[in-house]
Amino acid sequence: MRKWLLGFFLLFAGLAHAQFFSTQKGTKLYYKSEDYNDGKHQVTTDTVLIKEVYTRGDTLMVKQENLGRESELLEGNEIFTFSLAKDGITHLSFMNARDGVGLIKENFMKGFQDMELTGGLKKTPDEREADFREYQKHVSCEGDVSLSLNPKAQKGDKLPETKFQYKLGPVSMRAAIDKGLVEGFESVTTPAGTFRCLKITYRMQYKIMFFSEKVYVTEWYAENIGLVKRVETDKKGKVLFNSTLIRK
Repeated sequence: MRKWLLGFFLLFAGLAHAQFFSTQKGTKLYYKSEDYNDGKHQVTTDTVLIKEVYTRGDTLMVKQENLGRESELLEGNEIFTFSLAKDGITHLSFMNARDGVGLIKENFMKGFQDMELTGGLKKTPDEREADFREYQKHVSCEGDVSLSLNPKAQKGDKLPETKFQYKLGPVSMRAAIDKGLVEGFESVTTPAGTFRCLKITYRMQYKIMFFSEKVYVTEWYAENIGLVKRVETDKKGKVLFNSTLIRK
């Protein structure tokens, strides 16, 4: 019954709105990525997996895992969240408080499993929950670094500014998106095909303790696919990284 309802929701969402992400669980997208940081030119093939498709109230949700790309926040791969509500706007969350707390708890509980495997102290589920509640007193997780992708957007429209902050005792991390702008729609051809894409630009800022970085991002998103192309530059326009969809 649940699968039937989810299928009906996906069909209705597809008819009512066009989302800038794939809704097929298990789908893999392949990208050619070129990294120019540190004066080196490294080429890799990155794989993106549509890991989960579900609903939260009247909102369609998709979890996307970037296989082989480590998270800035926790151990494991990057996981982004796409969502589509009644307004027809796709929201792409890179980091947010709700998912952040969930991932922190998941990693915390995994620590107990690792200890048991190595012959360490064993604790009951209730004891683990109590330990996590105590640990959580020292953790702060606020905000949401995200993009809003509107199929009705016009060239020159501004994107909302968003920010996220994570603190664990003296350790802190901040991320923010600003200076976001819609550049319009254009056709993009890659080895995976030709796509009508929404083109956006924005500035992404990171600060982890005493290290900070600003990159200027241009991205192209296609309906029912997601990211087709991404280019990161520094303030002067020097390319630091680019990624292009090569197979789907």
